[in-house]
Amino acid sequence: FNFDHSWKNGHWNFFEPISFIQNKKEQVKNKVYKMAGKIESLSKSDEYLHLYLLSLLPAENDLVEFVNEMLTSKSNKNLTVEIITQDNITKMTTDLMNEINIYQHE
Repeated sequence: FNFDHSWKNGHWNFFEPISFIQNKKEQVKNKVYKMAGKIESLSKSDEYLHLYLLSLLPAENDLVEFVNEMLTSKSNKNLTVEIITQDNITKMTTDLMNEINIYQHE
């Protein structure tokens, strides 16, 4: 897979922008299933990976739960999947800046 945005600090960090806002519920589900398949392939890596999904989520709570459950459940010992939204982007960027600072001073 190609990722336009990535960073390696002992492990790969991938940043993938993705919108789950679609006109129909089935379109959202199809997009989630497609991403879940990609994540499943990544989870077979021999090295640790961290995938940040920079996401726009649908307004419907049931679809938000579906997206979160289907994608974050793919995390395992070699892969962390994290869904980043407007609600948690500040925390994610602060954590990432701290990690970069630590890595630069090693």
